[in-house]
Amino acid sequence: MGLGVTFVCFTIYSVLTFVVIKYGNLEMVNYYANNQDNPEDGGPIPIDIDIMKILLFTALLCSSDVVAAVSIVSYES
Repeated sequence: MGLGVTFVCFTIYSVLTFVVIKYGNLEMVNYYANNQDNPEDGGPIPIDIDIMKILLFTALLCSSDVVAAVSIVSYES
């Protein structure tokens, strides 16, 4: 049961993260660089994360999510 839920969670997180990163037109700004002498260095620049990093990050999220949920459950009969 736990393995199936983890796999479904991983799939949903991965697909949603990929869609948001690739098609969401997200940008990041380096506010520290904007406060320095040359504010053009701070961005905004588009966020582009490759698929392997997305999969690794979502795998980390899903594994800790299941461990946290199982730790709450009481196994007393």
